Amino acid sequence: MLDDLVGKILDKISGTSLLATGLLLLTAFVSALVAYWRTVEEKSWKEFFEFVIPHEVITHPSAKADLLFWVTKKALMPF
Repeated sequence: MLDDLVGKILDKISGTSLLATGLLLLTAFVSALVAYWRTVEEKSWKEFFEFVIPHEVITHPSAKADLLFWVTKKALMPF
């Protein structure tokens, strides 16, 4: 039983999974940086993160509902 649990945890954080996630995040970050660089004249890191993750999107009720759903799902079904 414990071996199965450890195996599932290692599968979730394995190099392949972690590498794919890292590549996706890097691609999204670089794409956002290129889009920001081409559209904005006055550049700053604060404005870049506001461009990437607008306040209106993060505080929208559906975003809060999505986060609550994700947390609940992970709490009930961690693997």
